[in-house]
Amino acid sequence: MEIPNAAVSVSPLFSNHMVLQRNKPVPVYGTAASGENVSVTFSANQGFTITPSNGNSILDVLVDGASVGAVSGYTFNGVTANHTISVKFSQVVSRARWERWS
Repeated sequence: MEIPNAAVSVSPLFSNHMVLQRNKPVPVYGTAASGENVSVTFSANQGFTITPSNGNSILDVLVDGASVGAVSGYTFNGVTANHTISVKFSQVVSRARWERWS
């Protein structure tokens, strides 16, 4: 029996950006009409924001050992295996401008 436009709600325990332990059962709590089939899918995307400290800049970002350029963020989409992300920073050197006083 299919219930059109049935009200399904998930417990407020579940929200965006929550952390789930990999390779462990994840019980999902919520409510639905009696006899309704509910399917739950987790989006396995993981985003990173890269922010250099003052006086530094991003030189290169390596994802799984390959350069993706000097980007300030990267998102792994559809994660089903381990990945690596590493960042090379460089120190910003500014030249002082000296003017001669006459």
